[in-house]
Amino acid sequence: MNRELFYKSEGVNDCVKWLTKEIKSAQEQQNNFYYSSIDYNERINTMIRIKISLEKYAKKLKHQANES
Repeated sequence: MNRELFYKSEGVNDCVKWLTKEIKSAQEQQNNFYYSSIDYNERINTMIRIKISLEKYAKKLKHQANES
């Protein structure tokens, strides 16, 4: 097992956890304050796309770590 890649994947997972909290916070703000602007919705959608990409990257790193 390649520990360096494993630790990188754990770091990326920490970023995913943080981003998940930010997405939830932004969605709550949108619901509570009736933000309906296209810019705000696009911001949330962009954070979701980044989160999905980070999750895939973390999986890839963990897989590479296990192969080594």
